Amino acid sequence: MLRNFCQDLLDLDGEPMKDPAGVTVTLQNASVNALLANTQDENPDGVEKAKRFALAMKIHNTKEPVDVTAEEIALVKKLIGKVYTALVVGRAYELLEQKIEEVKSAV
Repeated sequence: MLRNFCQDLLDLDGEPMKDPAGVTVTLQNASVNALLANTQDENPDGVEKAKRFALAMKIHNTKEPVDVTAEEIALVKKLIGKVYTALVVGRAYELLEQKIEEVKSAV
């Protein structure tokens, strides 16, 4: 399934979110950060960490839609849900569930 990770995450007013440094937050940023983060409620083994790293590398620094599996989308959603606030989670989930065809037709 193709997903466009370069999309901006929007705030409640529909404007692009900014991080504390004033940089626009994208689905790509949130996904990679969540995949590489350690959370207090889990301690994945090396195999799981390597899997997360490989997916982060697949998503990182690409301008093109990324072909991801349903399992990979579920993992990204799970980890974003653990790491971020409700606003980021809600906006990221909207984009992760959106097919490329839907994005093209909305333009």
